[in-house]
Amino acid sequence: MKYLYRLAVVLIGLGFVGTIVFLVLAPEIIPAHYNSAGEVDRTGSKYKYEYVLFPFISAGMGGVFLLLAKQAGIKKWGNGTWSEKIFLFTAIGEILLFHRIGGAAMWTALHY
Repeated sequence: MKYLYRLAVVLIGLGFVGTIVFLVLAPEIIPAHYNSAGEVDRTGSKYKYEYVLFPFISAGMGGVFLLLAKQAGIKKWGNGTWSEKIFLFTAIGEILLFHRIGGAAMWTALHY
């Protein structure tokens, strides 16, 4: 199961790398907020670093699930390794979900 822990950490790192690449490639003015119709209703400078929130949220929540997985493995909650695997898969799924949301926002910002 160590490969799942490593995969989660690598995915978190890739989120930060992707955001850094976005900040290098992004134009000076990027969309900062969208209304319910999907139209941009606020723009801002890329130097406000609003898009950096995505990997930090992903890393924070992923870290919580990784710590829960580690505790489940140590204390043998429920069915032992099953609890640990559930937390690990949840961590990986959450990380991928936030990377998808952030990636879609960054992709849209690049083509604004």
